[in-house]
Amino acid sequence: MKAIQIFCLMTVLTLLGCNITDEVIPGTTDPGTGDVEPELVTYPLGSFGWEVVQQTLQRANETSNTVISPLSIAAALYMTYNGADGETRSAMNETLKLNGISVDSLNAAYRQLAELLENTREGVRLSSANAVFWDENRVDPAESFLAKLTAFYEAETFAEDFRNNPDAVLNKINAWVNEETEGRIEKILEELNPEEVMFLINALYFIGDWDKPFDPDQTSDRPFTTSDGREIMVPTMYQDSQFKYYDGTDFKGVSCTFADTSLAMWFVLPPADQDIDQFIASLAYDDLVDRFNTQAITGRLDLQLPKFKINYKIQLNDVLKAMGMEIAFDPMEADFSNLGTATGNLYISRVEHKTFLKIDEKGAEGAAVTSVGIAATSLPPSIKFNRPFLTVLLHKATKTPIFVGKIEDPTSEQ
Repeated sequence: MKAIQIFCLMTVLTLLGCNITDEVIPGTTDPGTGDVEPELVTYPLGSFGWEVVQQTLQRANETSNTVISPLSIAAALYMTYNGADGETRSAMNETLKLNGISVDSLNAAYRQLAELLENTREGVRLSSANAVFWDENRVDPAESFLAKLTAFYEAETFAEDFRNNPDAVLNKINAWVNEETEGRIEKILEELNPEEVMFLINALYFIGDWDKPFDPDQTSDRPFTTSDGREIMVPTMYQDSQFKYYDGTDFKGVSCTFADTSLAMWFVLPPADQDIDQFIASLAYDDLVDRFNTQAITGRLDLQLPKFKINYKIQLNDVLKAMGMEIAFDPMEADFSNLGTATGNLYISRVEHKTFLKIDEKGAEGAAVTSVGIAATSLPPSIKFNRPFLTVLLHKATKTPIFVGKIEDPTSEQ
């Protein structure tokens, strides 16, 4: 059978493996198409996203900044999962840590989660947009597939002429990405490969003011030691205030909430004698959440935090194959028959991921196509982020990771 490359999952910027069985995650049920709570998908999403981060760091330059949007990657793959069948669906279910959740329940839970995350208060905006572009001459998407994408993912649909107007299609896709990320990611594609007939895209944008902004007059250049031992001077924000923080022997961390206090950014500093990559590789997401949720305290803290702006990109093919999705990339074995019909077999050709993340005195901004106090008491505890650290932007109630970053060099935008 002739093979056709199909999906380029543009997840623009943001786990427990098992076979499909009747077992479900403790504390959850699979209610089919009935009432579904977002928590049905938040645990799998967090576990899947954390493994993506760990697998990515195994393949990345050890001294480079890395920013991943688990939420954006999951959204694009959930849409793709709707088109999978047979062994391909089973493999994707295991990779995505869905633990046998039905497609209809996954879609309904994602819709509930998206509405919850996007229902932000003044001073914070989180938007997630989806789209599907296809070659009208070489693939005929199933009506049921498109109906699910529009109903549950609010995906825009575009039937285009890839073969005869590749430049126009390329420009249209990149223009959509640029608009949905407020210009932070200008384009996701450099070219259309001749075999590619469809693109499933998620574009995520976040901007939020801190609940307690930093005073720009208190920002100054301070030393920062990189993983390779270089000492560089980095613009570092300062604040002596009340924060929720964790001061353990396994790591130190602080939670900076946004004006919408349902969202927070965790900054995590490994022990001085532990490499940042080894630290993340050995850290379970559940343990990280537990430290902040049950062991952190709120009190006065002397906080020094670098400003940074990072652009990151990665092709996730090898990461997803290592996590069990090899068959989805196989030209002959992949089964995406629920997606529709084409002039050959459909399979995933590439999964591209781009992110942008900026932290400053006012707040945080991310995209993916992903104060001074004077007192006469004793000095407060101090956390100085003066060496490589981990950062996680998340929705606190559902523990959904929106962005996860490893900051090696705050002065580098790459």
